[in-house]
Amino acid sequence: MRVRPVVLAVAVLQLALPISMLVDRWADEGSRPVSERPASWQMYSAEPPVSYTGTDAAGRTRQLDARQLPPVLRAVDTGRFLPDRLCARHPDLVRVEREGGTQPGIFAC
Repeated sequence: MRVRPVVLAVAVLQLALPISMLVDRWADEGSRPVSERPASWQMYSAEPPVSYTGTDAAGRTRQLDARQLPPVLRAVDTGRFLPDRLCARHPDLVRVEREGGTQPGIFAC
């Protein structure tokens, strides 16, 4: 049984192209939807901008930069996942506050 060129072309367009774009995006910025690559596959919905503030035991606060975490970990921002990662990265913190987005809140470390 021979594979016809049209079937092969469709398979490449339907499989290889989205897979290659997915790998390219995840290596760069995770799976958050972006308008620059509308044809690439995305697993998670976009969330409004989110900022994180950490508080240490002395009560001092500072802005936390989630860009220090790997792109895939930043993209999966559901519930306590990212605040827990920020607590692990900054062991001096006693709490992390998420402002903005769809799930604002204060999380104990």
